[in-house]
Amino acid sequence: MNRLVETRTSELKSKDAQVIEMQGEISTIQSQVVSFENELNHLKSLEDKYKLENSDLQMRIDGEGGKNYELNQAITDLQVKINQKEQHIGYLKNELQVAQNSNSSYVDTSSSLKVEIDSLNQHIAIITT
Repeated sequence: MNRLVETRTSELKSKDAQVIEMQGEISTIQSQVVSFENELNHLKSLEDKYKLENSDLQMRIDGEGGKNYELNQAITDLQVKINQKEQHIGYLKNELQVAQNSNSSYVDTSSSLKVEIDSLNQHIAIITT
Protein backbone atom coordinates (compact mmCIF):
# COMPACT_ATOMS: atom_id res chain seq x y z
CA MET A 1 0.00 0.00 0.00
CA ASN A 2 2.86 2.33 0.76
CA ARG A 3 4.28 1.42 -2.52
CA LEU A 4 1.02 2.21 -4.22
CA VAL A 5 0.88 5.51 -2.39
CA GLU A 6 4.46 6.26 -3.40
CA THR A 7 3.73 5.33 -7.00
CA ARG A 8 0.65 7.51 -6.98
CA THR A 9 2.55 10.34 -5.31
CA SER A 10 5.28 10.05 -7.89
CA GLU A 11 2.72 10.03 -10.71
CA LEU A 12 0.99 13.04 -9.19
CA LYS A 13 4.29 14.91 -8.88
CA SER A 14 5.03 14.05 -12.49
CA LYS A 15 1.58 15.18 -13.57
CA ASP A 16 1.95 18.29 -11.40
CA ALA A 17 5.27 19.08 -13.14
CA GLN A 18 3.61 18.52 -16.51
CA VAL A 19 0.76 20.86 -15.52
CA ILE A 20 3.26 23.54 -14.46
CA GLU A 21 5.18 23.07 -17.72
CA MET A 22 1.93 23.28 -19.73
CA GLN A 23 0.87 26.38 -17.81
CA GLY A 24 4.24 27.95 -18.74
CA GLU A 25 3.67 27.05 -22.37
CA ILE A 26 0.12 28.43 -22.21
CA SER A 27 1.44 31.63 -20.69
CA THR A 28 4.08 31.90 -23.44
CA ILE A 29 1.47 31.25 -26.14
CA GLN A 30 -0.89 33.81 -24.58
CA SER A 31 1.96 36.36 -24.60
CA GLN A 32 2.60 35.53 -28.25
CA VAL A 33 -1.12 35.93 -29.04
CA VAL A 34 -1.15 39.36 -27.36
CA SER A 35 2.02 40.30 -29.26
CA PHE A 36 0.49 39.09 -32.54
CA GLU A 37 -2.74 40.99 -31.82
CA ASN A 38 -0.74 44.15 -31.13
CA GLU A 39 1.23 43.67 -34.34
CA LEU A 40 -2.00 43.00 -36.24
CA ASN A 41 -3.55 46.20 -34.86
CA HIS A 42 -0.43 48.12 -35.78
CA LEU A 43 -0.50 46.71 -39.31
CA LYS A 44 -4.20 47.55 -39.65
CA SER A 45 -3.53 51.14 -38.60
CA LEU A 46 -0.68 51.32 -41.14
CA GLU A 47 -2.99 49.90 -43.78
CA ASP A 48 -5.59 52.59 -43.02
CA LYS A 49 -2.91 55.28 -43.07
CA TYR A 50 -1.52 54.09 -46.41
CA LYS A 51 -5.00 53.78 -47.91
CA LEU A 52 -5.66 57.39 -46.93
CA GLU A 53 -2.30 58.49 -48.35
CA ASN A 54 -2.97 56.58 -51.57
CA SER A 55 -6.37 58.21 -51.85
CA ASP A 56 -4.79 61.65 -51.40
CA LEU A 57 -2.10 60.83 -53.94
CA GLN A 58 -4.70 59.59 -56.43
CA MET A 59 -6.62 62.84 -56.03
CA ARG A 60 -3.40 64.78 -56.66
CA ILE A 61 -2.63 62.65 -59.71
CA ASP A 62 -6.12 63.28 -61.06
CA GLY A 63 -5.70 67.01 -60.44
CA GLU A 64 -2.31 67.02 -62.16
CA GLY A 65 -3.84 65.12 -65.08
CA GLY A 66 -6.40 67.90 -65.49
CA LYS A 67 -3.66 70.53 -65.34
CA ASN A 68 -1.61 68.59 -67.89
CA TYR A 69 -4.59 68.48 -70.23
CA GLU A 70 -5.08 72.25 -69.89
CA LEU A 71 -1.36 72.90 -70.45
CA ASN A 72 -1.34 70.66 -73.52
CA GLN A 73 -4.30 72.61 -74.89
CA ALA A 74 -2.49 75.89 -74.22
CA ILE A 75 0.66 74.57 -75.93
CA THR A 76 -1.36 73.48 -78.95
CA ASP A 77 -3.04 76.89 -79.14
CA LEU A 78 0.34 78.64 -78.92
CA GLN A 79 1.80 76.37 -81.61
CA VAL A 80 -1.11 77.28 -83.92
CA LYS A 81 -0.55 80.99 -83.20
CA ILE A 82 3.20 80.65 -83.80
CA ASN A 83 2.52 78.90 -87.11
CA GLN A 84 0.11 81.67 -88.13
CA LYS A 85 2.66 84.35 -87.18
CA GLU A 86 5.39 82.54 -89.12
CA GLN A 87 3.12 82.42 -92.18
CA HIS A 88 2.33 86.12 -91.76
CA ILE A 89 6.07 86.89 -91.48
CA GLY A 90 6.65 84.97 -94.72
CA TYR A 91 3.89 86.97 -96.40
CA LEU A 92 5.35 90.25 -95.13
CA LYS A 93 8.85 89.26 -96.34
CA ASN A 94 7.42 88.61 -99.79
CA GLU A 95 5.63 91.97 -99.72
CA LEU A 96 8.86 93.66 -98.62
CA GLN A 97 10.77 92.00 -101.47
CA VAL A 98 8.12 93.16 -103.96
CA ALA A 99 8.28 96.69 -102.54
CA GLN A 100 12.10 96.67 -102.68
CA ASN A 101 12.02 95.50 -106.30
CA SER A 102 9.44 98.14 -107.15
CA ASN A 103 11.45 100.81 -105.36
CA SER A 104 14.59 99.72 -107.22
CA SER A 105 12.66 100.00 -110.47
CA TYR A 106 11.49 103.50 -109.49
CA VAL A 107 15.07 104.49 -108.63
CA ASP A 108 16.26 103.24 -112.02
CA THR A 109 13.43 105.05 -113.80
CA SER A 110 14.06 108.17 -111.76
CA SER A 111 17.74 108.04 -112.61
CA SER A 112 16.95 107.67 -116.31
CA LEU A 113 14.52 110.57 -116.13
CA LYS A 114 17.11 112.73 -114.38
CA VAL A 115 19.59 112.04 -117.14
CA GLU A 116 16.97 112.97 -119.75
CA ILE A 117 16.05 116.14 -117.84
CA ASP A 118 19.71 117.13 -117.63
CA SER A 119 20.10 116.45 -121.32
CA LEU A 120 16.96 118.50 -122.14
CA ASN A 121 18.19 121.34 -119.92
CA GLN A 122 21.47 121.35 -121.85
CA HIS A 123 19.56 121.48 -125.14
CA ILE A 124 17.42 124.30 -123.85
CA ALA A 125 20.49 126.17 -122.74
CA ILE A 126 22.09 125.70 -126.14
CA ILE A 127 18.92 126.75 -127.99
CA THR A 128 18.34 129.82 -125.83
CA THR A 129 21.84 131.06 -126.01
